[in-house]
Amino acid sequence: MIVHLFNYIKSLRTYDYMCVKCCIIAFLSQNNSFPMREWHVEHMQKTIVKFVTELSENASSWQRKQYKKYNNIANVCRNIDYDIKHGVTNQEVLAFLEKLRNDSSYSDLQNNYSFMEKLDEVQRYVLAAKNKRV
Repeated sequence: MIVHLFNYIKSLRTYDYMCVKCCIIAFLSQNNSFPMREWHVEHMQKTIVKFVTELSENASSWQRKQYKKYNNIANVCRNIDYDIKHGVTNQEVLAFLEKLRNDSSYSDLQNNYSFMEKLDEVQRYVLAAKNKRV
């Protein structure tokens, strides 16, 4: 279908061709302003879950080193900002935090006190960033 459209456009006069081409480019750029938005939503969710989840007892030394190096609030905030810049909304982040607090599928995490502290920490950051952006 797109090939037929471009063949039709090429048959137009030069001025008409340029106008139609500009309209198509404008439409395509508006329609797909965040092409990987779904990936960034999933990335935000995985980042938060990884942050609030404790390291397992039988983790290797390499895993403990990586956990200590990267699993802190600064890296989590940086990743969330990156995802927000690429289409994730603050409301989606806050909704996911509420889902973590209340959903029964995360009941194994909800029993841990440090889990709630870390969730509060992320929520404070997101709310502060939301107020800062507005």
